Amino acid sequence: MVDYVAATLLIFGAVGTLQSRYWGGPTLSAGWAFGLGMGWMSLAGNVAEGVDPHRDASVAGLYIDLIAAGMVWSLLGLALAILGLQRNPR
Repeated sequence: MVDYVAATLLIFGAVGTLQSRYWGGPTLSAGWAFGLGMGWMSLAGNVAEGVDPHRDASVAGLYIDLIAAGMVWSLLGLALAILGLQRNPR
């Protein structure tokens, strides 16, 4: 369910930003922040649980790497959205 919330925020934020709506930038920033928070929770949960003994350790490591890469992209998107808000605050 939370994936749909994040996707909805990102889509509405992107459309609003492209149409120069006043709510576009803040909604886009909220979507990126929400996605970053979801990534953090997933990463923290997987690291805290450790490697599943029924799964290959290299697959688990790759999964954690993919989550971390997604967090980097979310952080970059959040930074750019906030930078865009500062340059064009409407």
